[in-house]
Formats: sequence, C-alpha cells, structure tokens
Amino acid sequence: MEVAPRKSRWNKHGDRLLERHGQRVWRLGIDAGFSCPHREDGRGRGGCAFCAPEAGLAAYQHKGQEVVRGLEEQVSRAVGFTRTRYEAQSFFLYFQAYSCTNLPAADLGRIYGRAIESLETTAPGALRGMVVSTRPDCLSPEKAELLAGYAALGLEVWLELGLQSAQDKTLARINRGHDFAAFIQAARQTEGLGLRRACSALCGVRAWSGPFPQGSTRPSTPRGFPAFWRICWRSSLGMWKS
Repeated sequence: MEVAPRKSRWNKHGDRLLERHGQRVWRLGIDAGFSCPHREDGRGRGGCAFCAPEAGLAAYQHKGQEVVRGLEEQVSRAVGFTRTRYEAQSFFLYFQAYSCTNLPAADLGRIYGRAIESLETTAPGALRGMVVSTRPDCLSPEKAELLAGYAALGLEVWLELGLQSAQDKTLARINRGHDFAAFIQAARQTEGLGLRRACSALCGVRAWSGPFPQGSTRPSTPRGFPAFWRICWRSSLGMWKS
C-alpha cells in the first residue's frame, strides 16, 4: 500500500524515500564481519574516541547475551523484527558495523552478494537498496565502481562516509586517524557514479589539547566546513539532497 509523505518544513530523508519507493523503507543493520584499520587486530582496542566496542549493533543482532554472527541469520532476524514491530515491507541492507569497505573489491563483492541473496530469499522482492558505511581512507576507485555496479542494477545505493569534523585538530583530538583531505578525496572519487552519498559528522566537538572543560557547551567554529558544503551542493553529497 502506498503512503503519501506528510507535509513538513524539513527535507526529511524518510519522506524522500517514501516518494521514490511508495512506502517506508527500513534499514536492516548487518554486521558482515568487516574490520577497522584503526583498531588492534581489526576489531580490538583503539579506534575513534566515540566508537562503541561493538561498533553499534541493533537489538535483533543479539540473541540473549550472545551476538549473532551468521550473515543469513542476521538478515532473517532483522526482517522478522522489523516486520513484527513496524509492519515493514521494504528494506535497505545497512552495512554499518566497523569499516564496510575494508577489504579488496573482489571480497567485498562476495560479501555484498551473499547478503543480497539472503534478503531476496527471506523476503522476495523487498530489497530496495543498500547503505555502506565506511571511513574515507578505506575507499578506492575500484571499490567505488563496485558499488556503482549495484546502482546500475536498479538498487538505491548509499555510501555513508564518516567525516565527524572538518578540522584536522579536532580529528586528531578524537583519534580519528585521517585528515579532512582524505574525506575530500573519497568524496571526489565517487562523483558521477550514480551513488547517493551522505556523511556523518559530530556537531559541537572542540579541538582541545587537554581534557574537555566541565560545563563547556560552546562549539568551535567549523572553519573547514565551507569547502565541505561546496562539495555537498555540487555533487549532491548528503541526505538533504537525496
């Protein structure tokens, strides 16, 4: 059943999906076994100051105290959970945990393909696209072309690039492990490929050299953001232009 988006003063990502697909689209968070180059042994200690040890998993990715690791079981549980709770009928595969392009392109293709096949088996005809979350220093032209291939097949493919801050001092402060230039390079690598792109950013973080002062709420001036916004506007980078 098609649902019309509510009128809003805000350009909501969910409303744009509703317009394109005729119904709500739900993201199914999947831990496909990726690692992060910024952690010990890929999934160990270290990483960004704000990152959770498990990289943020959904409720259906847990079975009691255990984390569900099998890809097919994760997809099945995700579909069952969202259908029961939200009556969901359309889905994006959301590769969210860790850095989801941190493998050679050939290996990525096998993992993405396996997840797509699993969802098509579990919920035939319900797949609308995929969202791939990653670091800008884990991207290459070959990986971008791989993702573009899925878009060429008719899937809505989102590349979610982690920026967090446009100031190098702040990136160092939160132990990000890359600079703003790496993000700009990744954004430009994916121009003109038919991908929809978004970035994640932390609002209000400051580049203090010592501990954060108690009670401090005044954000730093985002001096690096003008260049970022120009890229956003020119190449539709960001959900507000989805």
